[in-house]
Amino acid sequence: MRDRAATLPQVAEAAEVGRTTLHRYFPERDGLLRAATEHALETIGGAIAEADPGKGHPLDAMRRVVAALASASDAIMFVF
Repeated sequence: MRDRAATLPQVAEAAEVGRTTLHRYFPERDGLLRAATEHALETIGGAIAEADPGKGHPLDAMRRVVAALASASDAIMFVF
């Protein structure tokens, strides 16, 4: 789900789980947002690490990082 303002029922529907299941794991909306933000940051960090920016020519490294971040664009948009 890309919409930080989505209601918990909308999130449950997008995740294809029941509202009670979602509520069991995330009784408060803040907890869900924290977990989603942590997941997005891990995705972004993983994409950068996989691009291995310390390897090779800086221009090639930058291209790899940009391409990796493009693949993580949903996570980036969620965080911002």
